[in-house]
Amino acid sequence: MNASEDLTASDFIPNTIYLPDGRRVPLCVVEAPLVEREAEAPSLDELRFPSARIGGGYPFISRVQGIDHVASIGCLVTDGHLTYALTSRHVSGEPDEELFSVIGGEPVPIGKSSSKQLRRMEFEETYKKWPGQNVFVNLEVGLIEVADLRQWTTQIYGVGQLGQLADLSATNLSLDIIGYPVRAYGCASNALYGQIAALFYRSKTVGGFEYVADFLIGSRSDKPLVTRPGDSGTVWALETNDQNLGLMPIGVQWGGGVFATGRSKQFPFALATKEFERFMIADRMRRGKRSKAKQGKLVASPQSDYGFRYNETRDGYEVDEVRMALVRRIFRMVGVEGMTLNAVGTRLEAEGIPAPRGDALGIGRRSEGSF
Repeated sequence: MNASEDLTASDFIPNTIYLPDGRRVPLCVVEAPLVEREAEAPSLDELRFPSARIGGGYPFISRVQGIDHVASIGCLVTDGHLTYALTSRHVSGEPDEELFSVIGGEPVPIGKSSSKQLRRMEFEETYKKWPGQNVFVNLEVGLIEVADLRQWTTQIYGVGQLGQLADLSATNLSLDIIGYPVRAYGCASNALYGQIAALFYRSKTVGGFEYVADFLIGSRSDKPLVTRPGDSGTVWALETNDQNLGLMPIGVQWGGGVFATGRSKQFPFALATKEFERFMIADRMRRGKRSKAKQGKLVASPQSDYGFRYNETRDGYEVDEVRMALVRRIFRMVGVEGMTLNAVGTRLEAEGIPAPRGDALGIGRRSEGSF
């Protein structure tokens, strides 16, 4: 373009973009530059530490080259064997780093940084079938492998007990979530009340790759959302006003910033990722199994017992008449005819009857595929 030409904004950014399937997406551009200043991190004297047991909402400390770095503990999660504290990876650090807090006025080691970490994921891997070439979802989620579980509580300070996980994906995430109220408790800023203000905010571009945040969280009122360094690791939860759902965890804060409009108005915001749910899958599965058991429903394993099949909802059995006929025959061969299991297996193999998992092995060898 020549410098002398009269140009409009639409010459650079179109009013509408057209998707491959024919849909049109209108565009609106609002200039709100980032404030280029580093917010002050709180001193240790400003932070609230537990008197007895530590949990979500409290701070932890990592010491790197003699300098203390602070982040918030999000909540406790488990893989079914060990219990971890969910937090920010860029403070929890590399695997096996010792981490501390202050309990009862005394510095106490609380655990070490786990090798289970999330740094970034390809957008198209995170959101299946959504276009996003050369785009990464920034995650920065880390885990603290808890040293002594007796020091910990599942309660989140200033929030309480979390409810069900907000299970969001490409199949159910929509713009309807924008404006939804959320809350959290960060160790630097204390109680935080906000709302989902935007999805997929581009936080930076490096080497031709864009990095986005799942959620941009802003203020829900005229008062700004005041979030500071040290709030990273905080778990944000949807306020559902439903006793059954409770406060539904939706994301882990990993950063933030400030937009400016004009000289006086500033709008702080937090950036959060939803991918922490990968660390909560085991806990969610256990809760689901307990709920089914309480309702008297079957907890399905990958393969049903031989002679049965799962119903459509996989919470009960139906008789598979073809296979059940073979089960009755085996009981008759052993109970009435007095055959040994090895003999039964040999006969079934000779007849070419496959084992439950489809191989040629019958009952006589019970290493796998046995009845």
